[in-house]
Amino acid sequence: MSVNVLQQVADRKKTLIRLLALLSLGALVCSLVFFQEKIYTLLLKKGDQELTHLQFQRAKFLYEQASLLKPWDKEAKEKINLASKIQQNPYLGIDFFKEEQATNIVSLLEKAKEDGSVDELLKNAQALLNSEMPTLATLPLEKAAKLAPERRDILHLLVQLYHFTNPEKEKQLKEKLKEDPVYQIIFAN
Repeated sequence: MSVNVLQQVADRKKTLIRLLALLSLGALVCSLVFFQEKIYTLLLKKGDQELTHLQFQRAKFLYEQASLLKPWDKEAKEKINLASKIQQNPYLGIDFFKEEQATNIVSLLEKAKEDGSVDELLKNAQALLNSEMPTLATLPLEKAAKLAPERRDILHLLVQLYHFTNPEKEKQLKEKLKEDPVYQIIFAN
């Protein structure tokens, strides 16, 4: 009987050890899931910060890392798409910038949309050229070019901006300016 009792005690010990191992494994899995969620949230927040600083590549990289942690989650994929859209057209992100309280970018976007005289538009374009979003200067310059088509300086500045922002528009404007002697001197190559 004592051998039988010892066998039962040994079996109970094994069962208890297995139970403790399972509980430890469960706690480890719960911890990993908890930390995965924390890291995911942190990556999304950091991506949002980078996007509000107009660091599109960094933002997309952080969103992609978040997407790797939770491939089934749509939020990271939507943010990758948003970053790409904002990079192409900053006005598509105005709601995002307002939500993130990026007031400087919102004011730049609004300044670019303002109408006014040629001089006011040129002043807005100059402010935008000196800002975090110099590519937005094309909008007031385009408006100024429509109001004063004889102002070749505006058109030349647009050609230079389009070189970096919109090669198709650059090509069209260069065709329009081919006969302009000033253009031929400045942009001869």
